[in-house]
Amino acid sequence: MGVLIWFSGCEDPKPKKPQKYLSKKELIQNNKKSVRVESDQIDLYIKRRGWNMEKTRSGLHYMVYEEGSGKVHPEENDTVFVQYKVSLINGKQIYSSSKEEPASFVVGHDDVESGLQEGIRFLTTGDKAMMIIPAHLAHGYTGDFNKIPRSSTVIFDIELLDIK
Repeated sequence: MGVLIWFSGCEDPKPKKPQKYLSKKELIQNNKKSVRVESDQIDLYIKRRGWNMEKTRSGLHYMVYEEGSGKVHPEENDTVFVQYKVSLINGKQIYSSSKEEPASFVVGHDDVESGLQEGIRFLTTGDKAMMIIPAHLAHGYTGDFNKIPRSSTVIFDIELLDIK
């Protein structure tokens, strides 16, 4: 007695569309569009609050709202000590430093947002400032894999405590 076993494939009956890969030019255009849309959202956010902020060529917005007594701006290789609160543009606070232990980083070298690296150089000791950092200067199109979603604008309320 013989047994005949028939195996049938489990293929999807619908053919899949080939995945379209964007050209370098298309990727650049898409990125420029995303930056433009985010920039418009930031401008509207600032306008609604009546803030008078400076804007850098990179897209960082900053405003010193309380001047300190310092005379020197941080430079490359300086260690800065800061107090900060970080929120998303929707107002949700996501990070903050503790009053007992200020945060610190080395200007130009530590792994902090490039927008923060840029913005800290405008401050002097004791300055309190707001910095609005667009996604491309913050955590980019991936987020921080924790509390900052992908493509998020972040807002720093920051005080420069000391420069060493």
